[in-house]
Amino acid sequence: MRRIKLASLQSDVRDFFVSVRPDETPVIVERDGHPLAAVVPPWQVESWNENRRRLIDLLARLRDAGAGVPDNEIEADIEAALRDVRAG
Repeated sequence: MRRIKLASLQSDVRDFFVSVRPDETPVIVERDGHPLAAVVPPWQVESWNENRRRLIDLLARLRDAGAGVPDNEIEADIEAALRDVRAG
């Protein structure tokens, strides 16, 4: 992953954005050695948005499927599933 200091970015913003390629990994902008921001390609943002939308849809379906089921029953099912997974 490429990293750039904020000070150098401030002096050459145009050159920086011209140098960023859409097929690259994110570029981390740092201030005093600490990450401040990330510049990511547009396709990656679109992918994150699509995944977010799919997750929200999944959570809505799960919420609807569990409507009317008491919380303690859901918790017991989760604990049983965890025991099964841990037991192998």
